[in-house]
Amino acid sequence: MYHLTKNQSNSKAIVYKLTAPVNYASQTVTFLCMLTGNAIITLDHQLFHLSDRDVLLILPDKPYHLESEASALILELHFDYLFFKEAFSESYPRIVCNSAADTDRDYSVLRMYIAQIALVHYSDLSENRFHLLSSIYQLFHYISTEFVGPIPDHDQPKNKQEKKLQKLLSYLHQNYPTSIALQDLADYMEITPQYLVRFMKQHLNLTFYECLNQIRLLAAAEQLQYTSIPPNIIALSCGFPNLSAFQKLFLHTYDLSPSEYRKNLEDSRQPSDLKQDAVISEPALAKDFITDNIHAADGGNSIAESSLKVVVEETISKSKPIRPTWMELINLGFPQNFEKPSFREHLTGLQSELHFRYGRIQGILDLIDSYSSEGTTTYSMLKIFRIIDFLRSIHMYPLFDLGNSSHIMYKEHQHIDELSLNRSQVDYNRRMKEFLPVLMKNCINRYGFQEVSLWKFELWMEYNSIMTIIEPPQAYAERFQFVYQTIKSFVPSAKVGGPGFNTFIPVSCLESTIRELIRRHLAPDFISFYLYPYIRPETPKFTESGAPFILLSKDKDLYKKYISQIRALINRHFTEKPELYATEYSTHISSRNYINDSTYQAAFIVKETLDNFSAVDALGYWTFSDISIEYGDSADILFGGNGLMSRNGIKKPSYYAFFLLKKLGDRLIGKGDHYIITAESDQSFQILAYHYSYFNERFCNNPKEFEILRNPSSAFEPLPPLDLTFRLSGLRDGTYTIRQSTVNQNHGNILHEWLRMDTPRDLSNDEIDYLKQISIPDLKISKAEVSDTLELSCHLTINNIILFEIDFHL
Repeated sequence: MYHLTKNQSNSKAIVYKLTAPVNYASQTVTFLCMLTGNAIITLDHQLFHLSDRDVLLILPDKPYHLESEASALILELHFDYLFFKEAFSESYPRIVCNSAADTDRDYSVLRMYIAQIALVHYSDLSENRFHLLSSIYQLFHYISTEFVGPIPDHDQPKNKQEKKLQKLLSYLHQNYPTSIALQDLADYMEITPQYLVRFMKQHLNLTFYECLNQIRLLAAAEQLQYTSIPPNIIALSCGFPNLSAFQKLFLHTYDLSPSEYRKNLEDSRQPSDLKQDAVISEPALAKDFITDNIHAADGGNSIAESSLKVVVEETISKSKPIRPTWMELINLGFPQNFEKPSFREHLTGLQSELHFRYGRIQGILDLIDSYSSEGTTTYSMLKIFRIIDFLRSIHMYPLFDLGNSSHIMYKEHQHIDELSLNRSQVDYNRRMKEFLPVLMKNCINRYGFQEVSLWKFELWMEYNSIMTIIEPPQAYAERFQFVYQTIKSFVPSAKVGGPGFNTFIPVSCLESTIRELIRRHLAPDFISFYLYPYIRPETPKFTESGAPFILLSKDKDLYKKYISQIRALINRHFTEKPELYATEYSTHISSRNYINDSTYQAAFIVKETLDNFSAVDALGYWTFSDISIEYGDSADILFGGNGLMSRNGIKKPSYYAFFLLKKLGDRLIGKGDHYIITAESDQSFQILAYHYSYFNERFCNNPKEFEILRNPSSAFEPLPPLDLTFRLSGLRDGTYTIRQSTVNQNHGNILHEWLRMDTPRDLSNDEIDYLKQISIPDLKISKAEVSDTLELSCHLTINNIILFEIDFHL
């Protein structure tokens, strides 16, 4: 096993002008990145034409010939072979990176990461050692998610014996530097030493020590080839008891001593033709070449700057009232969830902190039991009363979705499991006509007219399992007319709306439905719709089951555009404008995607809230808890559910987004792309800042390719950090207390903490409580003396959020 010391360099960058042909074979792993001009490279007996956007990976001791008709400017980034190989471990042989051969892939992000590392090399390394390591591992992470190919079929274990052999060899490769014995391996394999001896002889034709020494010798030979480490140090680092034992075994295997082996390799190496005067030795000039050409060519973010700097100046004397429409509604799922004590416990805790006004419940009519005897039908409302009584106890009103909903679990945006079949529309309409008047009458008798008048009722259109309309406007309008008139006949002031429009269906479908409602002189109290980031391809496509093919949109502002379209439709058709409710929204329709558990979800909620809260009357996040979407495949602590809380009651980053939004004041001072500034009084102010990065193009095209659990950031656009400076003027002179709450990779992030624990499945109650305690936002408290103006700064990496609470100290 190869270990770096503080005196060993694991990377090197050079910029040079190619004015004459070059023959070269490096001992390092090399990224060759074109800056300007064109070149031709001959590598592995293949010829590639390179332009100013190309980058390719060259493995150690691979000779190549490079030439250019004119002159070309080239950046090379070299990595110590053993450092690079150990970082990628078993995936190292599957790394493929050659933009000249793979013309369909976008290599601009890779070029940016390479350039970032090179820029650090051309800076003061003594001051930027950790910056360099950080940049290197960012590159390695990106390579691991984008440029590692699948395991070939012939390398996949085909039976239990091959899996056992793979496990055995993996253990030896990981532990060969240590003093391990046959018994250690047998214990790890959970077999007897006798059986292990027979197994290795049968499948490897080696004894335990023959196999172990073979692995140790290969590791030692690599260190002799690619480092200058003395043989005695190599011997100990590879697990040999002493230099003598190492030399004896090495000589027996290679017919050379370790020193002779190294000298033979050095003598056989081909010298480079690269002239030293072609290398750009002036750091400032090299940095200019890198930043000018990579930034200009790729149109990406400026890599010369470590962060994007934004200064915001606002005066507190200018403000206007705002309504927190983001706290108006939360989705609670189906009423059967309320039968679970943990669901009620979690909802009680959430409501005590966040105070949502309404909870949206689907399928409430399913809880009415009816009994017929001697021509008389008796209805039992006990199950519904228990739910409403509970909601009243936590100060939450119900919004009942009366549509014909079924329990459907969306695993991927094109893979849907329907967990209970829809009733036919005819059967459901018959039940609704029978049970809706019963619901209204009994609820008024129990809770009173005034209480029920505060409830809301929604009727969704009839959808199939892939959420495409299967109900014509006339049929929906007829059903809506019955629901509307029935509810209004009991409680005229109760709000009734619909149609739960699916925004990735053409908006003309909603317009047709609105026209039919107007034709029947029906005026919904609110128009409802739901928001998920999907579009249909321009050329219609269909899955094997015949379902329309949908894609993740590449437009990060899609929700704002959808809402604008629907608002324009309302303005065009209604004189008295109904309210506008997004009764469902989230970042992904799938309830089995770890993005739902990541900090992205927090930044997404803040971004969409601040973009759209003034354009709608309610934003209903889907959903409150993972309990409502747990099934047989959800045994893990986290399973990619849409909930604000895990099924164990651990608060996710999405929960803390609402927690921080709840702290905003009721007056707006200023709002921009990355922030909002509010006031609760003339002595209390709030600044909420965020740095949002949307899905990258490759994820939008094929999210199934991504291993989101281990690399949640791989799905997002790489953006530079954001440095925000706020200057608030017009403040009362005196002392202010400033509380800073942060949700980022290391704070308020249950996914990060669970990964840090190696994703254990079976945790004790104490361990779950521990996760609850550590998965909270970071809190810093300070004081500042202010004379009219207060300046605050914060540094945000992608998908982080920060709240400043600023209070005058009396």
